[in-house]
Amino acid sequence: MDDYSVTEADLRAARHGYYANISYVDDLLGQMIAGLEATGKLDNTVIVFTSDHGDFLGERGLWYKMSYLEPSAHVPLIVWSPKRFAARRVKEPVTLADILPTFAGLANGGSAALAREVDGRDLHPLLTGARENPEAAAWGEYLAEGAIAPMYMLRRGPWKFIHSPSDPDQLFNLDDDPGELNNLAASHLLAAAMRNEVETKFDIPRIHADVLRSQQSRLLMFEALKRGHHFPWDFQPLRDASEQYTRNHMSVTDRDLQSRFPRAPDIQGKRRQ
Repeated sequence: MDDYSVTEADLRAARHGYYANISYVDDLLGQMIAGLEATGKLDNTVIVFTSDHGDFLGERGLWYKMSYLEPSAHVPLIVWSPKRFAARRVKEPVTLADILPTFAGLANGGSAALAREVDGRDLHPLLTGARENPEAAAWGEYLAEGAIAPMYMLRRGPWKFIHSPSDPDQLFNLDDDPGELNNLAASHLLAAAMRNEVETKFDIPRIHADVLRSQQSRLLMFEALKRGHHFPWDFQPLRDASEQYTRNHMSVTDRDLQSRFPRAPDIQGKRRQ
């Protein structure tokens, strides 16, 4: 902290880069849609666009994520399939935990069928025009870097409540205060009720203790793994170069067919005969 100053030029450059990334992703989406259309798959595809988190870009002097304030916690969720769903905007709060049961529902004709219980809910009814539930809640739990104790969020309607044992509670009405500048936790009765919901749903002392035990065991393992021959646990995309390109033990025609786009229908037809 305070090791250097962030100037207006730095702020502008950071936002410039962020918006450039958005433009790049938008262009890639256009290419993907064009590819689906060219292959005749567009009408049989559901496109879901979302993100794992937002980013602070200098708001309140903050950067990165690690917060339940809107710049970090509010992410896009766009589901596009014109043959299935009419265009509409849904205000009901949802979370990324809803993606898996929604995919299961889409694959199962509109009814999620999962082998076990998971967090989240199937959003298919909302996609098909079901009435929104004003009491629907979106939950958040954060246990990673940037927080010294478990951090929780409860969003219902316009209200957002944030709780962590190490910090004062926060309560915002996003309709009246979209910038989250007026913390109502000390003056609004809703704060106590929402805190009770959080503490009922999550055993925070036990979770905190579990996190500390996990950290201790992982630190021990990390130190142990640095001894002797070290191979990282990270995903390693190891490739066998002998199978990666055309080799003399392969069919050149088959390899060419794999690399053609769109595929040559006359060659495919002859090979099927």
